[in-house]
Amino acid sequence: RIIRSFDKPLILRSTHWLTSQPQIQCPDPEMTASSLIGTLIYYVLTQHILHASNILPLDRDRYLDNLVKMALDSTPPGQE
Repeated sequence: RIIRSFDKPLILRSTHWLTSQPQIQCPDPEMTASSLIGTLIYYVLTQHILHASNILPLDRDRYLDNLVKMALDSTPPGQE
């Protein structure tokens, strides 16, 4: 149920946003959106719900900055 009401609409909106930004050369917007959302869910789950922040603390801003950099630095296929 959470997939239908939360994940799917968020991935669809994110995919649309990635597609509508001409400055972002995203080779696969749907997979990029899904990966970004999944990574954010993993972060929240491990750091806050499973309390991994006590064992393996990950700075939120550093995590997000690196995630955005990885997503935006992707080179479209055939342009390596």
